[in-house]
Amino acid sequence: MRENPYASAVFGRLETHVINAGMQLSPSPSYDVLAPYTDEEALQNWATRTAELFRIWGEDKRLVTVSRDATFNQLQRKVFRAAMCSGDCLVVFGVSEVTGLPVIEVVDGINVRNDWAPFAENGNPITNGVETDKATGQVVAYYVENELDMMKTPIRVPVYRGGIRTAWLVKISDGRIGENRGLPILSVVMQNINELGKYLDSEQRAALVNSYIAMIHTRAPKQAPVGNVLKGAIVGETSVTDDNGTATFRRMQPGFFMTNLNDGEKIEPYDTKRPTISFSPFVETCLKTISFGLGIPPELLMLSFNSNYSASAQAINEMQNHTKQAQSIFVASFLQPIYDQWLTGMILTGKIKAENYLATMYDPRYFDVIGAWRSAQWIGLPKSELSVERMVNALSTAVDRNWANDKDIAKQYFGTDVETNIRINNKYRASRADNPAKAPAPEELSAKIDTLIKMMEDKRA
Repeated sequence: MRENPYASAVFGRLETHVINAGMQLSPSPSYDVLAPYTDEEALQNWATRTAELFRIWGEDKRLVTVSRDATFNQLQRKVFRAAMCSGDCLVVFGVSEVTGLPVIEVVDGINVRNDWAPFAENGNPITNGVETDKATGQVVAYYVENELDMMKTPIRVPVYRGGIRTAWLVKISDGRIGENRGLPILSVVMQNINELGKYLDSEQRAALVNSYIAMIHTRAPKQAPVGNVLKGAIVGETSVTDDNGTATFRRMQPGFFMTNLNDGEKIEPYDTKRPTISFSPFVETCLKTISFGLGIPPELLMLSFNSNYSASAQAINEMQNHTKQAQSIFVASFLQPIYDQWLTGMILTGKIKAENYLATMYDPRYFDVIGAWRSAQWIGLPKSELSVERMVNALSTAVDRNWANDKDIAKQYFGTDVETNIRINNKYRASRADNPAKAPAPEELSAKIDTLIKMMEDKRA
């Protein structure tokens, strides 16, 4: 589907709105749960430091992936794109012997398959490359096609190693109960997009070919040819015969002007009639149908904003709702599991302190403690509004009435951290107060002007 402009547009819009430059971590440990172990200010400092350490780790290609070829933000886009195209993407991670932190490897879902046997050696069923426990139905392993093997014998990748989940499939849509594989994002409209792309190719190619024909020379019925009015301009000739007879196509010299036509002869410009006048409305109707099937506003898919303010605002709101749903699924299936394992590695190596984290990690009875330490928000593309002034006024009212808070607004609408903003702004204002800009005295300004004039006169001399 890479050659199809409509499929490429769908992938591009979704990737731009869901992932964009990469979703950013914002730890939000629960003080209500962790109050017995720490105070609120220390918890805020812990969250700020943890976010900064994760950002630094994510920007180092040597640490993120096994192949050392992508930052964490780049990896997000790769995984999301693979899940859109193939339905899912296999994530496998190990632990670096150097840093003690997770290193990630991703496999396109199209390579997760097993065409050899329907059952594993232990009797577990294998369906579409996924091995499930015959008693519980729990996923226990995946089978990846081995590209280095001529027979492409699948490699078994277990889900758990040492009690820790180290492999799972990332999907960008919630499937039906009992389904272990995802569906490509275009599965619902695949045929529509494919045929629409072919229609575009046909019309465009027909218009190009027909544009090569400049004119048609005709004679009256049963009129015998009298000379050749095109003789002086012809540089080549091709005859094509079909059921309707023989048509002759002549290549002519540029700038030729024809005169002295015989009775009954005439020259007519060739009307290509391609693309047809209904081409654009038909394509637009098809794109609206595709947009409806994908849940994307047609204005956003076609990047055509010709409606009024209210309609455009509603289109943006609908896209933000769709984006929010896609982000929540991507966070749960990829981002949060990676953060959980990274945080565990950082605590084990002593770079981050979290009281009672390790003691409760493997005991389900203390799910509240481990969950409170791992709690986090992931911030994507800041929300956009057509009128910034209206947005700011509305948000200010919401804060005044305690419907919202500055911290969440700064993250969701501006992609910043309010505490960092306060610290930087206070530092800037303090520096301005200590060193206020002073206007020069009139006599000092006059002296500077006289000096400048004298320098210009000396330069002319």
